[in-house]
Amino acid sequence: MTNGAGTVLFTSSDRANMDGVIGGAQIGYNWQVQNWVWGLEADIQGGGQKGSRSFICPIAVCTPSALILVAPGPAVPVSLDQKLTWFGTVRGRVGILATPTVLFYATGGLAYGEVRTTETIGAAAAVFSNSDTRVVYTVGAGVEGVIGGNWTAKLEYLWVDLGRTSGAFTTTIPALGGGVLTSNYSSRITDNILRVGVNYKFGGPVVAKY
Repeated sequence: MTNGAGTVLFTSSDRANMDGVIGGAQIGYNWQVQNWVWGLEADIQGGGQKGSRSFICPIAVCTPSALILVAPGPAVPVSLDQKLTWFGTVRGRVGILATPTVLFYATGGLAYGEVRTTETIGAAAAVFSNSDTRVVYTVGAGVEGVIGGNWTAKLEYLWVDLGRTSGAFTTTIPALGGGVLTSNYSSRITDNILRVGVNYKFGGPVVAKY
């Protein structure tokens, strides 16, 4: 929290888990040489993954006295909510066939997504919101197997790092030292994703070849 001159009045640091469910679609292409499979994949999904945390700037720290030298400035409650509204990846993958129809693979590449930050500040519960599109990276691993005909199912883990999102919300709350209070935030967004999927492989039936 800063005042009109940019002086830092109060800081708070914490971490929050972004939990929720996602759903989407993907497309890709695979090449096979003996037991090795190389591929390119792209996907996009939306979801409700979000996390939140709260803190209070104590009495007489962020706001001036309500009555000169009599009543200390009131405390300022703050609630910060962040949501990964959608994200996608563009990845390469390489794997080895454990059997003719079961593939174990590693994957990695580009990750991108939108982080929406919403902050509720003060006793009057003023609400501020901002969206930031991030582009960084992802790595992971998975297993994919034939379930019938050209259909396969997979179980995949991805570590998604969307880097740091930051911003500031200027309130109308009088600040200690002059001006009004501004709430500044900076959050590093990472995500552990476990997802299941079903794919259809175009071309001949999957029998002895992945």
